[in-house]
Amino acid sequence: MNNWKMVKLSTLCSRIGDGLHGTPKYVDYGNVFFINGNNLKEGKIEINDDTKRVSEDDLKMNFILLDSFSLLIGINGTIGNMAFYNGQKLMLGKSAAYLNFKSEINRFYYFYFQLPRVQKHFYDIATGSTIKNLSLRSLNDFEVPFPNDDEGNKIVSVLSSLDNKIDLNNQINDNLQDLFLELIEDK
Repeated sequence: MNNWKMVKLSTLCSRIGDGLHGTPKYVDYGNVFFINGNNLKEGKIEINDDTKRVSEDDLKMNFILLDSFSLLIGINGTIGNMAFYNGQKLMLGKSAAYLNFKSEINRFYYFYFQLPRVQKHFYDIATGSTIKNLSLRSLNDFEVPFPNDDEGNKIVSVLSSLDNKIDLNNQINDNLQDLFLELIEDK
């Protein structure tokens, strides 16, 4: 890492922005979810019963172009929560920012942003006394190490493999818990 150059995050992205700075009209049914930083967990967008929905019309009026290189990050309250965009129909709220990377280097930075010193840096530069807010300007200006493609790909490969194993172990644990509960209920 000593020979990697430092670059502004903005040079690696085609665009950095955040979601709607207001309250959309929520609907009871629909397939467009209103996503904030609290929906971003461990690389995934978590949709639950409390996740609000918005209309297709609201989505069209507030459309943000996201793609497979987009990384979502919590910037208000839930600073540093992250998820990859995987084609979901969603509209972002103001507490979620999007980093539209120019390549799949987004996977490298997903892991890099989780380092404790980077998370601490985000928290330290955030403003606000009650609810911390990480500004878009600070994200744009954030200097990050830039690995060459080969090194970055190797690192992502190893860390992705470990994440996949963790996911599999979590699934196994969930299945074992379900099995255990079924055994208890049968008694």
